[in-house]
Amino acid sequence: MKHRFLAATVALSAAASAHAAHPRFVDFVVGNAHDRGFTQCDAAIRDAFAHAAGDDVRVITFQGEDRSSLRMVAVYGSPGDVVYTEAEFTRAGGRCRYSLNHTIVSNRSRAAEMAALPAFRFENETVGVVFTRNEGGVDRLLIPAGPAACTAIFIRDGEA
Repeated sequence: MKHRFLAATVALSAAASAHAAHPRFVDFVVGNAHDRGFTQCDAAIRDAFAHAAGDDVRVITFQGEDRSSLRMVAVYGSPGDVVYTEAEFTRAGGRCRYSLNHTIVSNRSRAAEMAALPAFRFENETVGVVFTRNEGGVDRLLIPAGPAACTAIFIRDGEA
C-alpha cells in the first residue's frame, strides 16, 4: 500500500517525510479551519497533516464552544489505500497543542504489521489488541480485523 510511507514516517518521527504532503491537501485542511474562524494554529495543522497525500481529501470540522479548540476528521488517499485521521487542536497561551490519530486498515496480520515496522517495540496486549511504541513517543495499536487483516492506529501529540 502506498500509505505505508505514512506508517513508516510517523513511526520514525513527527517530522515531515520525504513523501511530503500534497500542498493542495494541506491548504484545504488549513482553509477548513479558517472557515470556522480557527486561524492561529496553522503551523500545528500543517504538522498534523504533513503526510496527507493521494487522490483526494475530505475534512469535517467541529468548533469548540469557546472557539479555542477545533476537532477535525479527515480522510485522504486513493481507493484501496485510505487514511482516516482525527485531530484536535487547542489554543492556549499563544501555543497550539494537538492530539492526532491516524487509522489504516491493513490486509496483513498483526504479526506481519509488527514485523513491517521494527521501530515499534511491543508494550502489551489487552483483549487481543497489541500496544506498541517507538522511541519518538508515537503509540501504535494493532487491532485484529479478521483472520488475516488488522487495523493500525498511530497516536501522537504535538505543539506549535
